[in-house]
Amino acid sequence: MKVTTINLCQSCLHVNPCVLTTLKELVFSCSEFDEINEEVPYEIKIR
Repeated sequence: MKVTTINLCQSCLHVNPCVLTTLKELVFSCSEFDEINEEVPYEIKIR
C-alpha cells in the first residue's frame, strides 16, 4: 500500500465526488479515504 503523506487525495477513490474540502492538494488526513487499488478493477459510480 503506497500512501503519500502530503496529499491523500491523489490516490483516493472518492476524489471526484468528494465535498469534504476544496483544498485537495493539502489533505494529509481523512476519515473518508479509500485508496485506489491499481491491481483490482473498480467501477466509479456517478449519481
